Amino acid sequence: MKPAADFLRRHLDALLVLVAAANIAARRFFTLLDPRLRPDTASYFHAWEHISAGEIDPFRTPLYPLLTAILPGWLLLAAQHALFLTSVYCLARIARKALRLPPWAVAAATLPYCLFGLYPMYAALYLTDSLGASMMLIFITVLFRAIDRPSTACTVASAALMITLTALRPIFLFVPLASCALAAALASARRFPAAKAVATAAAAGLLAAGAYAAAFRLNTGHFGISTASELNKALFDLYSFCPGDSAAYPVHSRLKTLHNNPSIEPVEKWDVLFIIASDHPQELYDEVADYRAAKPGSSTEALRSTISANLRQGLAGSPLPIAVLPLVAAAYIAFTARMQSRRRRATTPRAFICLLFTGNFMAVILGAPGEYTRLLMPVIPLVFLMAADMAASLTLHLRPRRENRG
Repeated sequence: MKPAADFLRRHLDALLVLVAAANIAARRFFTLLDPRLRPDTASYFHAWEHISAGEIDPFRTPLYPLLTAILPGWLLLAAQHALFLTSVYCLARIARKALRLPPWAVAAATLPYCLFGLYPMYAALYLTDSLGASMMLIFITVLFRAIDRPSTACTVASAALMITLTALRPIFLFVPLASCALAAALASARRFPAAKAVATAAAAGLLAAGAYAAAFRLNTGHFGISTASELNKALFDLYSFCPGDSAAYPVHSRLKTLHNNPSIEPVEKWDVLFIIASDHPQELYDEVADYRAAKPGSSTEALRSTISANLRQGLAGSPLPIAVLPLVAAAYIAFTARMQSRRRRATTPRAFICLLFTGNFMAVILGAPGEYTRLLMPVIPLVFLMAADMAASLTLHLRPRRENRG
């Protein structure tokens, strides 16, 4: 092997991290906006006011508001950037160690994630999307290590990361559920130490979410960990409503006024609507109830049209069309089933990746279609991984066998 190729193979992970760091540095240099100016970030700071008063915030799970309260702004941004760079290394490690991909496929899976502008930009805007994607990849790396080499340390780390995910965003409840399925599959394959490690992590996530849901019920009267999904659906319903007497619908009137404000950037309008509505949730629910009573079935129609619109629009601000994501995932599910039928190695991590994407996709569609483009961000790097894995398998089959080479 040539020295340059050997150096690249040995230090590929580090080089990819350097590429991601350069991308972040360039974007931060050209981004002069104050991170706190993002409208949606106000809800995270506002949530801490409830939590510090011993209350439960009905829309935000506690971890990120806690971080915004403890860490100064610059340190929080630095921590999110550091975790993003760590996740770049983790993605490369998953490709190399778990899926056993060749160096070119590792780079093909990781480079798009390094250069994917939304990740560092969202990290720089005090939102949880980049942090969620980073923590997802770090969790997968630690869990795969616990499967390959079960140990108390890896099990504890997996459980801690699982709790972190469920406390970060409600959408991550699909992770312990997918992990339960993985634990059952490992147990059926008689890999009991690995199954025990995964089941422990899943149980930790479910118990933490259950305890928080119980406290949530005592504080808000609803069993769950957030009512943001209900607010989301109500906003879609209400925004499509054009009442004859706007004075009778104060929340609707405020939403329409703000949405038509030319001083607000288009990408921020929905965030503004969400924040304003979250300040008046009961009024909003009352207005939506009146609307549904007047027009039965309107909620279902609005939700259906919203999902359809999101599927057509594509991922805002990204060169990757949103329609490609489920298509790649469907192809990868078939690919994984084929590998399983042939008893190929690395089918366990492939199956788990399929479960994670499917769980995230269904959770977004059913729970928060309005946040479609943001809440799918944690599994977008997994789509890059799927595509690289299938491409590597294809080139392996196309490569001539040694005995047939002239």
